[in-house]
Amino acid sequence: LRLVYRTNADNHGPRLYRCLTCDVMTLAGNGDAGRWRVKQRPPFNVWSSCSAVVNGIAYFLIDKRGRDFIEYTADTKPDDIASFDMAAEEWRSAAIQGPVSLHLAGGTKTYKGSIRLAGLNGSLVTVLCNDQDCPSMDLWFLEGVDSCVWTKRYSMRCTSRLGNVHIGLSAYPVVVLDDEKVVVRDKGALKMYDTGTRTWEHLASIEGGFSVRMHQGSLLQTKSSE
Repeated sequence: LRLVYRTNADNHGPRLYRCLTCDVMTLAGNGDAGRWRVKQRPPFNVWSSCSAVVNGIAYFLIDKRGRDFIEYTADTKPDDIASFDMAAEEWRSAAIQGPVSLHLAGGTKTYKGSIRLAGLNGSLVTVLCNDQDCPSMDLWFLEGVDSCVWTKRYSMRCTSRLGNVHIGLSAYPVVVLDDEKVVVRDKGALKMYDTGTRTWEHLASIEGGFSVRMHQGSLLQTKSSE
């Protein structure tokens, strides 16, 4: 899936982006494999840098401001999500309302923090790093593709009660292990949160590493029969 954007040339105001084209390519198979095919543009102004792919569906935050640490109110809907079905090669017409938008609509006055998307263990996850009185990273899991039901399964403190920093507010979850421990990328390091003891552990330094993702398949080569 390829999205091409255009930005305004006005350097004095806020930089605005608009999606111009949407193309898809099939990497294997017959016919059009290896060729870009033009598809309908997304029905919303989506942002490829705020996205995740889960079970053949690509999800995008609609509002670019969701990446920033700013304060949101009920009229902003900061975490509405657009989706593209890879198999059908089409955008879904309805947006998925995220957990922050639902809480703001339900009476919560404001939310201050960053909003990102992740694919964890086969689920779409909204990653909320709030900058309120007690900074934390909250992981909200979407319970169904066709629903707007979100469950907060993990809430990880970014700082200790003494003010020591465990992770930065820009940290990003990588994987949830079988024992419910959560591995996150935090700038130049991989760290692990133990949900039972509520403690952090440093795993490895990754100096110079920009992005870390988990391989979803098997690294074992299947021996072909002769």
